[in-house]
Amino acid sequence: MAFQQVGDWSGSGRVLADCARRLEAGGATVLGIGANTMHMNFQDVVDAVSIPVVDIRDAMVKGLQDLGANSLSLLGTRYVMEGDFYSSHLEARGVTVVKPSANEIDELQAIIFDELHPGRRD
Repeated sequence: MAFQQVGDWSGSGRVLADCARRLEAGGATVLGIGANTMHMNFQDVVDAVSIPVVDIRDAMVKGLQDLGANSLSLLGTRYVMEGDFYSSHLEARGVTVVKPSANEIDELQAIIFDELHPGRRD
């Protein structure tokens, strides 16, 4: 999160790539990044290993196709909603992406980092 907060995506990419190499060395045969935001560094991970890396964005496209849908409302961290690494990937595959307004993005970011992340239950 420290890298995210200061916009150091190269730093987070180095960390994820290093983790991916260690997982591969430990015997992993496939990797997946379990966080939408960290798909910002998807290519860093792919470039670091020789094993397949599952792209959750492609899984989203497949899920939409299975439902017969071609659009979605994108909710997530500010980085996912304001950046284009996620939406452009979906749009390049024929998905229409609807994003929240700036005020809604602020509210969602606060909920994710101030309530959900610390585990508040009120």
